[in-house]
Order: sequence, then structure tokens, then C-alpha cells
Amino acid sequence: MQSPINPTPTELVALRRSFRRRRIAAWTAFGIWVGGFGLVLALGLPDWWIGVAWAAAAVLSVATWRCPRCGELLGRSLLVRECSHCYLRFSEDMPTRQQRNEPRS
Repeated sequence: MQSPINPTPTELVALRRSFRRRRIAAWTAFGIWVGGFGLVLALGLPDWWIGVAWAAAAVLSVATWRCPRCGELLGRSLLVRECSHCYLRFSEDMPTRQQRNEPRS
């Protein structure tokens, strides 16, 4: 069973790999929005296409920009280093926080 606070080294590698995939998807969503906005301006498309590009980017980022361990949203920054809910650190150069696995009273 996966520990809710202190992942094993194998689990930590899998969680960080999942986070990297999620970060790529979030940056892709940002690229979709910028590209859609640029196409609307360059091709002279109707303005509502900006809304379509924004909606596609928003749906993709909300669906993917979550912590791979607890599933909570990671916030607005694409440069997040740690989950504010379960304290999972995403960078390999940062050690994980070691915490007691006891329920809070």
C-alpha cells in the first residue's frame, strides 16, 4: 500500500515521472492558447476563435495540472516545486519531506 506521506524511492520516481508528463501537457495547453490567438490574428478569423482556443487550453490544464499523488490542483503557476496539500516535491534535487504517518487529531 502506498504511504500517504512518505513514498518509497520507487513510488517517488513514478510520481515525479507523472508530474513531468503533466507539466508537458500544461505547457502544451499554454502553447495551444498562444497558437490559437496568433492564428486568429494572422488569418483574420472571427474573434470567437480566441474563446475556442482559450477553452481548449483551460480544459486541458485543469484536467492535467494536478498532483500525481493526492490529485489536488497545483495552483496557477507552471513553475510549482511542491504540492501544497501533500508536500510532494517534484524536483529530483529536492529531498522529500519526511513526516509522521499518523492521522491528525
